[in-house]
Amino acid sequence: MLERLIGQVLHRPKFVLAIVGAITLFFAFQARALSVDFSLEQLFPRHDVEKDAYLQFKSDFVTDDNLILLVYESGDPLSGENLDILRQFTQGLEELPSIKSVFSLSNIERITSTDGLLLIEDYFPPGLDPQERGARKLEVQNHPLYRRTLLSDDGRLGGVAINMDEEYGSHADRVQLLRSIDSLRAGSAWTWHDAGLPVIRTRYVETMKRERNTFLPIAMGLSLIVLYAMFRQPRALIYPLVAISATLIWVAGLMGLAGVTINIISYLTFNLLLIVGISDSIHILSQYYELLGQGMPLKQALSAVFRRIGAALFLTSFTTATGFATLASTNVRIVQEFGVSLAVGVILMFVVTLLVIPALLALTPLPSRETLDRHARGVRLLAARRMSEWVEHHPRGILGVTAIMVVVSLFGVARIRTDAGVLDDLRSGNKVHLDYTFVEQNMIRILPLELIYRTPEMDGILLPENLSRMGALQTFVDGLADVTVTASLKDHIEMANEAVGHGTRSIPSSAREVGELISLTDAGLVAAFASPDFSAGRISARVSNIPSVRAEEIKSAVGAWARENLPPGHTVSLTGATLLALRTNDHLVRSMTYSFMLAFIVIFASMTALFKSVRLAALSVLPSVLPLVIVVGIMGLSGIKLRPTTAMIFAIAFGIAVDDTIHFIARFRQEIRRLNGNYRAAITETMLTTGKAIISTTIVLLLGFSVLLFSRFIPQFQFGLLAGLILLIALLASITLLPILIILARPPPN
Repeated sequence: MLERLIGQVLHRPKFVLAIVGAITLFFAFQARALSVDFSLEQLFPRHDVEKDAYLQFKSDFVTDDNLILLVYESGDPLSGENLDILRQFTQGLEELPSIKSVFSLSNIERITSTDGLLLIEDYFPPGLDPQERGARKLEVQNHPLYRRTLLSDDGRLGGVAINMDEEYGSHADRVQLLRSIDSLRAGSAWTWHDAGLPVIRTRYVETMKRERNTFLPIAMGLSLIVLYAMFRQPRALIYPLVAISATLIWVAGLMGLAGVTINIISYLTFNLLLIVGISDSIHILSQYYELLGQGMPLKQALSAVFRRIGAALFLTSFTTATGFATLASTNVRIVQEFGVSLAVGVILMFVVTLLVIPALLALTPLPSRETLDRHARGVRLLAARRMSEWVEHHPRGILGVTAIMVVVSLFGVARIRTDAGVLDDLRSGNKVHLDYTFVEQNMIRILPLELIYRTPEMDGILLPENLSRMGALQTFVDGLADVTVTASLKDHIEMANEAVGHGTRSIPSSAREVGELISLTDAGLVAAFASPDFSAGRISARVSNIPSVRAEEIKSAVGAWARENLPPGHTVSLTGATLLALRTNDHLVRSMTYSFMLAFIVIFASMTALFKSVRLAALSVLPSVLPLVIVVGIMGLSGIKLRPTTAMIFAIAFGIAVDDTIHFIARFRQEIRRLNGNYRAAITETMLTTGKAIISTTIVLLLGFSVLLFSRFIPQFQFGLLAGLILLIALLASITLLPILIILARPPPN
């Protein structure tokens, strides 16, 4: 079938190119609908109990996931001069449309009661007596809402707490807000540190978008340099570039039609398709130049290329697409879309390359004899010949080293860790990471943790005994390592009681008094800490960058406390963006592991069908599984954690790495038949032909993944590093271990 298709392409190359061009223009038009969406909520599982609980929490309470905390170093935050600067800055923030509320030392209110009269004033008004200012400073440092948020325990740092309006929750809105904040504080000489989920998310996305716009051109440039170094002809750059560019436009158009966005996962789509396309082009051009060097006419050589390697090219595209497609088995929509987009893209890359490169070559004069001779000799031929000789003389050494590496790797596999934290994605030295670390060490922990205390009856949370239980729960949670309690309804009632009630920071003795204090409390604060029917209350806590294992320990400890201290019908549940993100990480790691297992089964079955031999299929898979075992061992020994991106590598890299062995075995089968069953001669000939192409494609793949080493995100850096290691080890296994296994197994030359 492939031979007939190529025959049609060679017979009417201009018509084929015109059809491809027309389709490309159509998809270029559709690609205009391709949108960018880097929201983190897309990573949440589709059907998940914890996600449903989090959404229920957000519907019951006014959450503070939109909290931005600006911490500043100004000398003495409470000096008159600094308070004047802060007052002006705070007023500027309050005028921004996207801000719901602002709290700073310049505008927080102090509520007192004198002779039954309610007095509301600023904590630190202009001209405040220094002695009174010192007393009020201690009040702020012990205030349940303001401590370690607006003023540090040592009094050296101040803070500004900003609540964004939920109507301005898009990435563009957050970018505009942060720019406005930067503009307002541009005139001050203070040192600022920004924290909070909106800041982290926005800076994260901005960096990712910059990397997306940078890495693809760099990867393409490096790949083209390798192509030129291999073939020393402009056509070897231009023709693959035309085929790859057309395919990327097709994929972008299909994504636009399907409503698939460029997001925090799919932004790698075009980089991966690029290096896959370059690999296909190298195999086609290498075989084409080899046949021309043997004296074949142009069209006959092109036809022979696909007769010899067409099936192998299809199978490598199929196995690579399978590695990507298995990602669709996850329960996260954007990962499913990423896997399907890549799988479709790989098949399209095969089809477009099959149409475009032969058509363009058919319209191009033959390369010069000098070019063909240079390609036939070259450094790659020398490397392949030396490797062939080395393998022939050191089979026991290679098997011994392989065995040792496997044993050591298995020891590392047993030490692999999966307990990555929410903010472990940020590399040290990144400003977001530096600011987060500074704020957590000097002020307050940033990541939200929410506890919901539910009673069995309406208005149950307003009963004094239940408020006392809530206070006991707060005290318990505040004593846990990695956790800081921020506030609850109990705190607001106590402060209201101190200001307008009994004059003491305590819980009133009757539900009637509690209700009266609630009526005097700001309605927004009540909605934030009590459910609409007052059957449940919220305790808002903050945690450090804990891993999922620690999160489970905290949940278990709180559950044990609740069972021991609460009456029947009273429950405590934990939720929040932090716990959901950690659960999503764990879910994705498991899903990616299953994806790899599925990819392995499908690829093994496919290779068995192609080679019509279980023995050959096993021989082809083993050198591709070995790199995965070694790399997992390296991860365990070096402390690299198994996270969604690193787990994703295995299904993807396995699908790509197995390409080497497919091409090697496909060429070996041709040579073993041609050489009448002479295994060693067939191995040598395969090494000197396909071995060269395998070396070249691996170099391109390594360069393509190497650009990720410059990423500011640890997962992307590790993705590039580990994928490169897998492919490098897969290359070495294909040209050293695989020939030895073939000699030992002696598969029938059918």
